[in-house]
Amino acid sequence: MAFIPIAGAHTSAKQQKSVIDLLRERRAVQRAAAQPMPQLSASQRRRMGHLVDRDIVRLVAGNRYYLDEEALGELHSRQRALTFSVVVIAAGVAAAFVLI
Repeated sequence: MAFIPIAGAHTSAKQQKSVIDLLRERRAVQRAAAQPMPQLSASQRRRMGHLVDRDIVRLVAGNRYYLDEEALGELHSRQRALTFSVVVIAAGVAAAFVLI
């Protein structure tokens, strides 16, 4: 019987909107449009903290936040470059095994 509440909690956690989605919905994508975010879950607050630390989400006076789309784009660009590098290295290792 303990399985049902655990499964239910997992499902509701997966259905939570991301902090980035919430900021975009509120159109908080520039300093002048910064929004307070009081109704975040614990996991969303942790994610918000990580995003603020990485300067993806900016904190302004009065506990208001906005999404820095340019910084988010740079993060995605770095992630794509890293993924490409890993794929190239993996392909090289696989090719070395085939040739051996």
